[in-house]
Amino acid sequence: MHISITGRHYEASQTLRAYATKKLQQLTKFSSKLDEAHLILWPERYQVVAEITVHTKHFRAVGKAQALQGQEAFDLALGKVQGLLRRHKERVAEHPHRREPPAPRKRRGATE
Repeated sequence: MHISITGRHYEASQTLRAYATKKLQQLTKFSSKLDEAHLILWPERYQVVAEITVHTKHFRAVGKAQALQGQEAFDLALGKVQGLLRRHKERVAEHPHRREPPAPRKRRGATE
């Protein structure tokens, strides 16, 4: 899984980057087919906003949260993304699998 961390007018510390990378890699327990995770941090007034976007082949989960500290905002956004991925995994698991398509019908008057 490709992980990218971006700061918009915000410098993320090395400890925050390492912590975020470790936590984002743990999202593979919800799906082994995660393609990309992107974390964006930016200041807004006196708080820090964190937005996490996780891409799979047919699904995109986005979590956004704000807090006084960058790590706290990241943890809140990560909780939202984990909830979305958990819910998506449950939906996929309970979806009935497609049966084999029915055999083609014979036309009236057709001879073989």
